[in-house]
Amino acid sequence: MKRMVVGAALLAAAPFAAQAQTPLQPGGFYIGVEGGANWMFNTSFTSTLTVPPFGSASTNSNLSFNTGWLAGGTVGYDFVGPRVEVEGVYRENTGTLTVGGFGGSAGATFNQISVMGNIYYDFLAGSAIVPYVGAGAGVAFLNLGALGNTQQSTQFAYQAMLGVGYNIDSTFRLNLEGRYYSCRVQEQGQRPHHGDRPHRHVGPGGLQHGAVAASRERGEGRPGA
Repeated sequence: MKRMVVGAALLAAAPFAAQAQTPLQPGGFYIGVEGGANWMFNTSFTSTLTVPPFGSASTNSNLSFNTGWLAGGTVGYDFVGPRVEVEGVYRENTGTLTVGGFGGSAGATFNQISVMGNIYYDFLAGSAIVPYVGAGAGVAFLNLGALGNTQQSTQFAYQAMLGVGYNIDSTFRLNLEGRYYSCRVQEQGQRPHHGDRPHRHVGPGGLQHGAVAASRERGEGRPGA
């Protein structure tokens, strides 16, 4: 069944790729899987600490994250040079929230699901070694948990990619890729009780809870059949 579906996709792609097909990169529809490591920038922000019945006080807080992980998948179309794809990725990081002035700290967990539309360009398409660049944009569903509170948000996200692919044969390709991925967490309203409430962004491309810089290795299915 897989050969039948992929074969039909390649037949439909013939008018677009017939002049550029090569033995190692025939073009057409492809699917892929990916996984790797995820790093987040540490960040500082102003927090409001509310402790009934004593009232509220502002203090500087810091969020630092450990190395996290990611896993996802892609569905795309290869024009033998340009490629377009839709990507879904889950990312997760754990870390520490330190509330300045109070000497306290707590564990924090940040996870997100992103759905992105990407466009790539393969240099030396059809060769065994294929350098490439890419960019993408989409939506991220964010979830931050700390101090017994959970903040959820849906935000715009964007990314830039740089990598090199190895065409194992006409069916499989392995990519090694680094990327910068960014989105913003914005919280509306104020939480009661000991909740941290960021008041400002930190730097360009930053997050109120830390900017995601996801440099990763990625292995994905080879375009075509």
